[in-house]
Amino acid sequence: MLHPRFLLSLPLLLVVVTTAASSAPVPDLINPPYAALPQAASIVARTGPSFSPAMAALVRSFSEWHALVKETIDLGVEDMPHQSQANIERIRELMPQTRAAMQRTMENLGAVNAERQAAGLAPIDLSHYIRP
Repeated sequence: MLHPRFLLSLPLLLVVVTTAASSAPVPDLINPPYAALPQAASIVARTGPSFSPAMAALVRSFSEWHALVKETIDLGVEDMPHQSQANIERIRELMPQTRAAMQRTMENLGAVNAERQAAGLAPIDLSHYIRP
């Protein structure tokens, strides 16, 4: 059962709660209390030396070799005895092309590494990808 004296104190309690709520500090969302974040600098590519012709040739020959290897694997070179005759013929066509692309890549890699060593840089190692 509710006591009538408690009901008489409800308006006073309401005034106390609203006063406390209105006196609580509210953060100013328009002007934050911290310093504004610095503006991001515009990102501009460095204008350094571009690829040397040897490096461009290496990238082209490596990409060509990688595409030929991917096509050969996609045709199923690992499971060649169970492939269709058309796939076997295509794999046989791709194998000399892949070897030639690998040879071009190794020649271009030698030229790039010679340039890098002359500049005092470490050589590029593609032995993880290409095993001559």
